[in-house]
Amino acid sequence: MVKYVSPIRVVVTAILLFLSINLSAEEDYNPIITSVPSLSIAPDAHATGLGDVGAATEPNVNSQYWNASKYAQMESPAGFALSFTPWLSQLVNDINLTNLTGYMKIGELQSVSASLRYFSLGEVILRQSLGDQGYTIQPYEMALDVAYSRMLSQYYSMSVALRYIYSDLMSSDDPAGNAFCCGHQRILSQAGIFWP
Repeated sequence: MVKYVSPIRVVVTAILLFLSINLSAEEDYNPIITSVPSLSIAPDAHATGLGDVGAATEPNVNSQYWNASKYAQMESPAGFALSFTPWLSQLVNDINLTNLTGYMKIGELQSVSASLRYFSLGEVILRQSLGDQGYTIQPYEMALDVAYSRMLSQYYSMSVALRYIYSDLMSSDDPAGNAFCCGHQRILSQAGIFWP
C-alpha cells in the first residue's frame, strides 16, 4: 500500500533541509594542520603494496613501524633493513624518506629493536614577493624509535616503545628571524599487542 504524501509537506521538508546546511563560501581559510606528516608514510614496500595495512602482515624486519610486538615472534635472531623511498618523484626529485630498522632477539622470548627515519623535503626556495631572489632552506623531519617486546604466551606478545620526533621545517639560519627557526621535538611512548 502506497501512502500519499502531500506536495506541501515535501516542499517544507526540502526547504528546512536546505536552510540547515551552511552555504557560506566566504568562511575563513582553515587548513588542516598535521604535525610531522612524514610519520604516516610506510617505510616498506611490502605493506605499502598491500594498501598500507602493515598491521595485518606477518612479523618482518620492518615491524617497528607497524607494531614492535611482532619482533618477539620472529624466528631469526637478528635482522636489519635499509629502505629509500623517493616521494612525489613525478613532481620533484629531491623529496625522499630513508628508513633504517633493526632488531635483535634476547633469548627465545624477548627482543629489542630500533629504527631511524629521515624525511627530506628537498630544497625549498622562500620568497617575499614575485620578483624576490629568495633564499633556500632544506627542511627535514626525523624520528628515532627504540622498543622492547616480549612473548607472553605461545601466540600473544606485547611491546613498549619510545619515539623521539624532530621536525625542522625552517632552518635556524632563517633570515625571517626566530619566529620560524629551530625545530620542534617531542618524545612519545606507545604500547603494542600482537595476537596473530
